[in-house]
Amino acid sequence: FQPASHDQTAIIGGYLSEDGQLFVFSQAGKNCLRFVSEDGEAARLCRNRADEYIGATYLDGQGPENVRATFSSSSVSLSWDSGRTLSGARSAIEMTDAVFASGGVELFGQLLAPKTESDLNLAVIVQGSSRRSAVLRLREQHFLAARGVAAFVYDKRGTGRSLGDYTQDFDLLASDAAAALQTAQALLSDRGAASGFVGLSQGGWVAPLAAQGADADFVVIGYGLAVSPAEEERAQITESIAAAGFDDAAVSLAGDLADETVALAAADFASSTARYEGIKRAASSQGILDSLPDDSITGQIAAYPVGAVRWLWRFYDVDTSWFHDAGSIIEDLKIPQLWLIGLRDQEAPPGRTLEVLRATQQTNPSLHVATFKTAGHGMIERPEGRDHPRERYAERYIPTLVEFVKSQ
Repeated sequence: FQPASHDQTAIIGGYLSEDGQLFVFSQAGKNCLRFVSEDGEAARLCRNRADEYIGATYLDGQGPENVRATFSSSSVSLSWDSGRTLSGARSAIEMTDAVFASGGVELFGQLLAPKTESDLNLAVIVQGSSRRSAVLRLREQHFLAARGVAAFVYDKRGTGRSLGDYTQDFDLLASDAAAALQTAQALLSDRGAASGFVGLSQGGWVAPLAAQGADADFVVIGYGLAVSPAEEERAQITESIAAAGFDDAAVSLAGDLADETVALAAADFASSTARYEGIKRAASSQGILDSLPDDSITGQIAAYPVGAVRWLWRFYDVDTSWFHDAGSIIEDLKIPQLWLIGLRDQEAPPGRTLEVLRATQQTNPSLHVATFKTAGHGMIERPEGRDHPRERYAERYIPTLVEFVKSQ
């Protein structure tokens, strides 16, 4: 039974137990919520006709233990099959909706601020490449606000309640982020102290760029990259092909295919495809195409004849900043930076990024790097490999983020 859709905004947010445990509910699809605790434990629950939320452990509800949540007007009670229970009251947070303009487009955001008279540090959260609402689906803002930091989250253009067209033009997205920071600072008024950006995934390219031209005191990057999207694409492809057991020559060929794919995408498929098609034929003859990651542009484009892709590209092109010079921007920023890197990240392989960050630390000692040995992209842990269900978030991810922003 699937009940009619209802407004989840009254129950989305942070909750505190009597003994100080903090946990958050965010949206996870129609009539569904995702539970995440401060130490990374997760579950997914969906509403039934009795207005209870029932699901199971792990991020996508594929875990071994059932979970039930019952909400009242300002609290929630949870129970697990094991007999464990957890109750919490809604965090004392003021939420202020805001509509602000950037580049001729109206964007929707929300400020979450602790109910206190003291000055507050402010974090503006810049979401990744998702086309879904950051206001409803992200959870970092709720953890920050419950632990004494003002957080501003907004739906980027073309997503959620924000207008405009979805884009991956980092310059345009950075101007939106700067406008969001200015809006949040105005909302806090004289209660504001240090303010900066928290860029997640793709936001890791956007946030440092926004900080260059904005009044920012710090930047936090979660599972982002210090290399260009073009370099990311090649690294993702070559590491995937190597992991599939191919030899060095095949890995190099796959890297060339990734480079040619990006070159065509950057040229809007208006340039010659002869070299690309030659490399693709060679890769196909070696069985490489079947092992390309489905979430890569190389894998997606290679699945179709290039003529069809050329015709369809106008409908899917989002102006990606393929050759964005991330390293130079990071090096130029002299404000404190924190980079949170999952060492098992296969979508955004961290090898070259760590090299860039370590080199930058030689001239900017206020740049800090925290690595998470068992975390993949999104700070998500899959203990038994990529095909295993997504179990949880890295245990120290949220505390490390919160502690850094509070310390500025």
